[in-house]
Amino acid sequence: MYKVAICDDKSVFLNRIENKIIEFSSIEKVLIRTKTYRNSEVLISDLKQSLYYDIVILEIEMPGHNGLEVTGKIRKYLPHAIIIVATSHKQYAVKAYEYSVFRYILKSEIDTYLPLVLKDAVESLMAQESRFLLVESKKRCQKIMLIDIYYIYKEQKNSVIILKDGRVKMRQSLTMTYKSLNSEDFIWIERGYIVNMSHVDRLMNNNLYMMKSDYYIPISNSHLQDVKKIIELYWRKINENNITLP
Repeated sequence: MYKVAICDDKSVFLNRIENKIIEFSSIEKVLIRTKTYRNSEVLISDLKQSLYYDIVILEIEMPGHNGLEVTGKIRKYLPHAIIIVATSHKQYAVKAYEYSVFRYILKSEIDTYLPLVLKDAVESLMAQESRFLLVESKKRCQKIMLIDIYYIYKEQKNSVIILKDGRVKMRQSLTMTYKSLNSEDFIWIERGYIVNMSHVDRLMNNNLYMMKSDYYIPISNSHLQDVKKIIELYWRKINENNITLP
């Protein structure tokens, strides 16, 4: 199931877009849940409370709000969500793409282009599915992009996920978390750490240092050579395939 937020100050467009999404969902056999917002501040408030959306469809010009600023705020809380601008104003098209807007649709062309854009969006989300770690609890459900994970460590019965801008605690053993990652980018170091090798900067003095941060993981002498070998093989593979690391 995909969650879609629609934000527009005019009910007529909210209803029109929502109906097109319902129609698309029925035709394409894709389960989609929508929520509408007449006010962008309410949307941002929900995002602050960790409400997650896969897709946000947004009017870029609403009374009292700068649509581009709203887009920037949405990107802050949903860095990997697909943002679609549906507006009557052509002049913001170039500027909107600076905020990694997925598509820019004129409202006069919604009936024609929204289904096509939704199809592209769903295909993009499906391609990303395996690149997420799903963190669930009784009160929370959150997708974390694997690329955003620096490392994970064990804390009693929990797995603590370290991100660039914070940490998330997951009520799950480190063994189960490692299986959930299902990615060759991660290496199990020692008994209590899982490290994302795409963020490793260097291995020096028994410490594994992470890029763009002060994080480092200590490695015992008994594990040092094995870790060094795996890291070197990973870097060699990246180099041979011309893959760009984050």
